[in-house]
Amino acid sequence: MIHIGDLGSLSLDQVAEEVDTMVTGVMNGIHEVLPGMRERKAGTIINISSIGDRKPAPGAPVYHACKHAVRSLGESMNMSEAEHNVRVINVAPGLIRTAIHQKMGISFEQYCEMLGNPTFISPAELAAIVLFCWQQPPHICIRDIAVMPTDCSF
Repeated sequence: MIHIGDLGSLSLDQVAEEVDTMVTGVMNGIHEVLPGMRERKAGTIINISSIGDRKPAPGAPVYHACKHAVRSLGESMNMSEAEHNVRVINVAPGLIRTAIHQKMGISFEQYCEMLGNPTFISPAELAAIVLFCWQQPPHICIRDIAVMPTDCSF
């Protein structure tokens, strides 16, 4: 869930919903799988963040803060879980052709116009990138990768 608007225009319920979905949800998932990975001394956690975790834009401060939190969580976990051979990969995509515009309450055309009519990456292309990261030997961790269309200026 993404809520558009400056922080002052969002209700605390909207803020809590976004944080609960994008931060607490990620932590809940990790909490479920981490004990088994530690026990096996092996595992891979792949967090899907956003290019907004490093380059926030106006209009969605809670979204960008949540994505930054996910990236920071992964960086911290790479340090703390190295002794257990657990790797954490952060994939920070931008401009993926999804239905995010629907959650924003606008049409895809409006979304494209808002962004300057950029090229989008398909979900299948992003999936191939995620698979590539996961397929690396267990002793290799692509810790953080930003994925953007080549012709995108940000």
